[in-house]
Amino acid sequence: MEVLGLCSYPLEAASTRYRLIQYVIPLAEKGINLTVLPFLDKKEFVSLYQQGRTFQKAIQMLNSARKRLSDTISARRFDVLLIQREAMIFGPPIFEWLSKTIGNCPLILDLDDATYVRYISPTYGRLGSALKFFGKTDTLINWSETVICGNRYIAEYVAGKGKKQLLYRQLLIRTNFIRLKKILKKCRSSVGLERIRPSRFWKKFFRFCKI
Repeated sequence: MEVLGLCSYPLEAASTRYRLIQYVIPLAEKGINLTVLPFLDKKEFVSLYQQGRTFQKAIQMLNSARKRLSDTISARRFDVLLIQREAMIFGPPIFEWLSKTIGNCPLILDLDDATYVRYISPTYGRLGSALKFFGKTDTLINWSETVICGNRYIAEYVAGKGKKQLLYRQLLIRTNFIRLKKILKKCRSSVGLERIRPSRFWKKFFRFCKI
């Protein structure tokens, strides 16, 4: 099985490391190949929440959007589309829709945070909040076959939308950052993982989704 994992942040972000990257090797051992493609690279991620350089940040976002468009074209090669929160940190779910349509494959949403709750961005203010398109999360829930929920609060919210949900509290697999080795050729960063006992969660999950 080929799974395309789209996420907003590179592996430097905990959500990407713990929700996607750490499972690449265990899933591969079970015949499930997970390709993780983040929207931002390390440099863009670091500068995102720093003050100033607005024009440079805008250029970086446009460049990331261009790369994400290329990612969506590759969706046709995959059996399942796995979205970790969102495929892009701003705007409506354009790339999620394109990936789902082009790939013609089921969409699974991993929601480990209540991204549907509106707030004022401490860095970019009301403009940043407007660009977030908080309604995007509800749209993705509606499009998804199943939603992986990070806590019971999120699971109850998803259930209220009439969607199948699977409650998943984060499991931490021991990671070795001393011996770095590249495990994802198509990921825009790399991380070292030591050989670990395969997790049973994802195998059960895909059976749960009947995929």
